[in-house]
Amino acid sequence: MQPLRVTLRLGEPIARGTFPLLLDGLLAWAVVDNELSMATDVNDTRLVSSLATGLPLETAVVGGHEVWCASAWMPVGRVGPTCEIDPNSYSGISQQRILTRKSDLVDFSAAVASGLVRIRTIDKDKIGPNAYVLDTSRGLFKNYHLSYTLKSVDALEAWCIGDPHLIEEYLRDIEFVGPKRRLGHGMVTSIEVVPDERAVDLWRLRPLPERSDDIECVAVRMPARSPYWVPENAVHQEAPTAIFW
Repeated sequence: MQPLRVTLRLGEPIARGTFPLLLDGLLAWAVVDNELSMATDVNDTRLVSSLATGLPLETAVVGGHEVWCASAWMPVGRVGPTCEIDPNSYSGISQQRILTRKSDLVDFSAAVASGLVRIRTIDKDKIGPNAYVLDTSRGLFKNYHLSYTLKSVDALEAWCIGDPHLIEEYLRDIEFVGPKRRLGHGMVTSIEVVPDERAVDLWRLRPLPERSDDIECVAVRMPARSPYWVPENAVHQEAPTAIFW
């Protein structure tokens, strides 16, 4: 294990989420995806979350919780060469996108009545009472109108203490990062993993249950380590404002 800097070059703007992007979270996804691709035992009863416990990263105990020694992803340039942090540094042009969808139930009903759209014949005794209901609040015909923010960022960087070869091997197949990936946002064009002694300190640029530095922070409630998709593991943490961009 050694101090490292990981850089992602992006070819498309990246969508912003509610929580910061963390290096160990992305690495955990890659590790789980790799494990599932090699799974052959149909009787394997392990939880998917358990597959993310063996990351090629060092761990540290902070405030009674074990955390991965891996920082959040930040735009290149937010952290200076001597570890100085500029939370107000330029992080790319922001733009708002809007997604809308409206199902025209009258037209669909007319298409069914004319035979243009056929509904499968199902035994009425085997289906629920809402099987033929056209619901615009959920499912196939759901209507929505939502907005989200895109950031034009050329590259992201993060720091960690880990195995450079395994980290690069797991991350090399990552194609997109951030929310709304199915729309092509956050496309990754290249990944670079290099030694960086600053990572000894900079891996702490992430939410931590307890802090001993004087970095400006905000309170968040989220799991102390990946897998972050397990909500019952959420704890109170302090997150540097610099990792929100």
